[in-house]
Amino acid sequence: MSTPNTVLANMNFTVPPSDGSPLYIDLGLAAKGTVPHKNAVEETKQVEIENVRGEEGEYTLDQHGFQFFKSATSVESFTDSERVKREYYPEVQKVLRDVTGAGRIVIFDHTIRQRAASGVDGNLTKQQPASLAHIDQTPAASIARVHQNIPAAEVPVLLKKRFQLINLWRPITNIALDWPLAVCDYQSVDLERDVMPLKLIRPGQEDGETFAVRFNGGQRWKYLRGMERDEGVLLKCYDSAEGVATYTPHTAFSDPSTPKDAPYRARLRLGRYCSTIERACSVLLDWCVYNAERRSSCGSALFYTLLTCLLAVFVRLHMIFGVALYVASWRFQHHSYMLR
Repeated sequence: MSTPNTVLANMNFTVPPSDGSPLYIDLGLAAKGTVPHKNAVEETKQVEIENVRGEEGEYTLDQHGFQFFKSATSVESFTDSERVKREYYPEVQKVLRDVTGAGRIVIFDHTIRQRAASGVDGNLTKQQPASLAHIDQTPAASIARVHQNIPAAEVPVLLKKRFQLINLWRPITNIALDWPLAVCDYQSVDLERDVMPLKLIRPGQEDGETFAVRFNGGQRWKYLRGMERDEGVLLKCYDSAEGVATYTPHTAFSDPSTPKDAPYRARLRLGRYCSTIERACSVLLDWCVYNAERRSSCGSALFYTLLTCLLAVFVRLHMIFGVALYVASWRFQHHSYMLR
């Protein structure tokens, strides 16, 4: 049942094969129109989706798997790919650094999804809005992304640190009323049941892997209705850290409250790799390490990291001094006893 803050909308999910075989989509066969080109069956469910307008600041990447932001862009046209890389990528890096405090950010691609009059794309082969609930990368695919986009000599060191794959999604032409993006609260996802690896077979390329999403009535879906050009959302595809949201299922959907004369959507999606500052010195000082990783400026992050190290050294010296004092006390007592 819809309320003033929710809509009831159709959403597409994946049903696993009855024989238990691994999911796959052959993108080469799909492009040729060959049937069958996949073993997954899709089903449409009516889902209640909450409009979080007015409360969007309450959602964070680490708790919910997504985070809305507001940041104007100086880029007027996104049709020139090189200009996007030259002018827009630095803006994106600033947004991400401000939100996450990441020490290193690598943007590895961008995609413009623009709905055509013919509809939307449910099989992920075209750059139409993706109308099937999914997560862009599995953990294995995320690690492969790092290998593909980071110099080989740096990969072993970087993979020992916390790293994340995050997508940025924002309108680029008009208010996002037509086929907006819905995101699922990570806390409502059944990690054992709701997500299923799906192999993407790509002729002439290395195979990819995403997560298909199964319907669960307990999932909590959200969207920000009428996102404007200076608004966007960050979506986690993967996070190597424990104790935080790892990813967020998402999909475009047909909003029944969209005016019939609303312009077709055009949205820009960027994928990027982020590496936070390496965890420092001592697990006894997690609060300080956390602050070191989350500071938005490199200077602040370095200060907190150095402070962490100094405190860790102090703790260890204190422990060593305590042990030495105990040994000295025992030897003194033992010597006194012998003199008696």
